[in-house]
Amino acid sequence: MLDNSIYKMEDGNFSIWLQEEALQHPNGLQVDGNQLLVAPWGKELQEDFTTKVPGHLLKVNLSDKSIVTLGSGDPIGNLDGLESDGKNGWYVTDWMSGALYRVDADGQAELLMDMNQGSADLGVINSESMILVPMMMDNTVIGFSTR
Repeated sequence: MLDNSIYKMEDGNFSIWLQEEALQHPNGLQVDGNQLLVAPWGKELQEDFTTKVPGHLLKVNLSDKSIVTLGSGDPIGNLDGLESDGKNGWYVTDWMSGALYRVDADGQAELLMDMNQGSADLGVINSESMILVPMMMDNTVIGFSTR
């Protein structure tokens, strides 16, 4: 995250797959077809881990590594977790604000839950309509239904 890099593991070794400032401190990653979705922390990372511009979802073409913004690029937050909602959208967490969002295929974010700071890499069980969010600062896990 800190050096704007995405690593790959090949033959038991890690190497940089893509290093680019346009990744905006990548945190959450998910492969979706021929693209890699990236949930970045944001631009101009400060010492206290805030950013001058919060992140929004990006798409990286797996073949040519081109990077494009999903939708308008309006800031969402300091993004951490990223998981598919199983309906052409994604759930993302904002670690700094403690928010959980659903982002649609056009990049529009809808606030689903406002929690405490520290909402991290979430888990989604679409078959059970369940989201699990670890709260790093509270040492707890929050689970709730998406029905």
